[in-house]
Amino acid sequence: MTMRRVVVTGASRGIGLAIARRFLGLGSHVVLHARGAADDADVREAERQGRATVVRGDLALEADRAALFARARSELGGLDVLVNNAAEQSFGPIREWSDDAVQRMFRVNVVAALDCMRRAAEAMAGADGDRCIVNIASIRATRPGSGAAVYAATKAALVSATRTAAVEYGPAGIRVNAISPGLVWREGLDRDWADGVRVYEQQAPLGRIGRPEDVAEACAMLASSAASWITGVDLPVDGGISLVR
Repeated sequence: MTMRRVVVTGASRGIGLAIARRFLGLGSHVVLHARGAADDADVREAERQGRATVVRGDLALEADRAALFARARSELGGLDVLVNNAAEQSFGPIREWSDDAVQRMFRVNVVAALDCMRRAAEAMAGADGDRCIVNIASIRATRPGSGAAVYAATKAALVSATRTAAVEYGPAGIRVNAISPGLVWREGLDRDWADGVRVYEQQAPLGRIGRPEDVAEACAMLASSAASWITGVDLPVDGGISLVR
C-alpha cells in the first residue's frame, strides 16, 4: 500500500509520530503537524529526501489550521489521507474544571478536528483513488472513568462526528473512520501511573498495554485499499480491555 500524500496532526511524538513514521515507511509523502519539534531520525532523513515536511502550529487557532493545509496543498499538490491525532489530554473531577479549560479542550479535540476534516475534504476533491480520514479517538468515548468527563466528552463528540462525516463525504469517495486506543505507552507512564498500568495488564485479554506502533498499524490498515469498503467505524485498538470492563 502506497499513500502518496498524507497529513498527520499531533505528530511530534507518541502515537502521532508513530503514524507518520509508518506512512513514511510505506513510501508516502507526509506533512507532519507539530506544536513542538518532531525530533526523529526517520523524519529528518525523509525531510532530506523531500518526503516529509514539518509544519508547526497550534490547532486551537484557525489561522494555524489554515496555514497547515495551505502548506500541505502546496507541498503535496492534493491530499489522499488525513489523520486527526492532535489532542489535549487532561483529567480531573468535574468540579475542578473552569469554563476556559473545557473550551480549550473542545477547541483542539473537536472544533479543530472538524475544521481539519473540512479542509482535508476540500483538498481531496476531484482526486482519483481511495481517499480517507482517520480520527484518533479513545475508548474513553464510550467507557467512563473517574476524572475523564471532559476528555471523554470530546472523544465521544469526535466519534459521532466521524460517523456523520462518513455519510456526508461518502458520495465524494472519501471514507471516514475512527480508532479508539486503550492505554498506550508513553515516556514516563510507568512512573506516573504504575498502578494503572499494572491493572490494565492484568485485565486486558492480551496482557499488555499498547505501543504507539499498534495504533499506527491499525491506521495504515484503515487507510489502505484493503479497507476500501469500510467507513463510519470506530475501531477499538486496546488489547481487548473494552471486552471485559
